[in-house]
Amino acid sequence: MLVKKIVAVAALGCALLASQAFAYETGEYSKEALRRGDDKPVVVKDYPVVAIEDVVASPQLYTEKLIAVQGPIRYFVTGNIYEMQAENGTRLRANFGRYSRRLLFRTPFTAIGVMRKDAQGDYLLVKKVIWRDVNPYKEYFDAQNRTRPMDGDGNKKVVNDRDPAFFHDPIVSDNKRFLQNNPKAFSPADLASYQTIEGKSFADGNLEVGTKVALMGRNIRTIKPDWMQFWDKNMTPVTLKMNNTYCPLGQRGTFFGTVQEENGKKYVSVDYFESIENWPQPPIAGAN
Repeated sequence: MLVKKIVAVAALGCALLASQAFAYETGEYSKEALRRGDDKPVVVKDYPVVAIEDVVASPQLYTEKLIAVQGPIRYFVTGNIYEMQAENGTRLRANFGRYSRRLLFRTPFTAIGVMRKDAQGDYLLVKKVIWRDVNPYKEYFDAQNRTRPMDGDGNKKVVNDRDPAFFHDPIVSDNKRFLQNNPKAFSPADLASYQTIEGKSFADGNLEVGTKVALMGRNIRTIKPDWMQFWDKNMTPVTLKMNNTYCPLGQRGTFFGTVQEENGKKYVSVDYFESIENWPQPPIAGAN
């Protein structure tokens, strides 16, 4: 008795799988089709193929016999209702029922159904769907077959627009635990004379030449050799003269330096750098 029940359950499972497989008939790609970039809907032999424009123009002609309508889904309406769209922009509402949410947006497929009418107007009641996965190699083969223009001399020119800091030699740190450049061998007592400021204090132009400041933030680009543009936490720019110290682009840290002036423009000449933001000294009086 138990064996008969197991056989019956297995038979039922096979029947369900078969019905599901029948509902989704897929077309296989050949290598040549992949090379052509053939992503059109599969050919339908058992049902008349009717263009979306014709269905929308005369829906009353397609209320009895099943027809095949080809195209991708373009818009979601509500529930199981979607809109298919022809190349000329004509839209057709379609109720996909149990097939809704299973079709990929813009995937070419063929919907088999009949026309029905509701309060919103005519729509296609889908009974069956035949679909094919989008060709994953189409862009690749398109690129392979595309002609590539050459320069007048027949040679390609490589232009490197990366920041020069990307090609800097690996940093040599003066500290084993974190990045540090200390060319003047400063002690913590020496650094205590540098006052923490924000970029706005420097941008306002109120800091006198010779003022010792500490800026927390990161370098974002190279201005010219040994000169960097710095951003604080508010992305306020400050010009730094690095004096052969080095901080990788984007590395947050504290830059200790002295305000200097050249050609009427102020900058911070870096004396010391470390990749730690732990200098909460009070700001310079009147600088903010």
